[in-house]
Amino acid sequence: MTAAVEARDLFRVHSTPEGDAAALQGLSLTVEPGEILAVLGPSGAGKTSFLRILARVAARATALRASVISTSTTRVPSHPS
Repeated sequence: MTAAVEARDLFRVHSTPEGDAAALQGLSLTVEPGEILAVLGPSGAGKTSFLRILARVAARATALRASVISTSTTRVPSHPS
């Protein structure tokens, strides 16, 4: 059976006035068809970033490999020196 949602090694780095802040930090999960997923965590943990990445709303993920109902996306950005 194909997973309804599959995420591997998701990272998201936000730039803030205080410096870069990492969210997600290598999140991996699989949600099978018919399963229910609840996203819980403290402020800044990456809940909204995770949902935006899966919804393809995020402008860019620091590193992304995810699929939602068999539609895959992989993005690994280049880092300017």
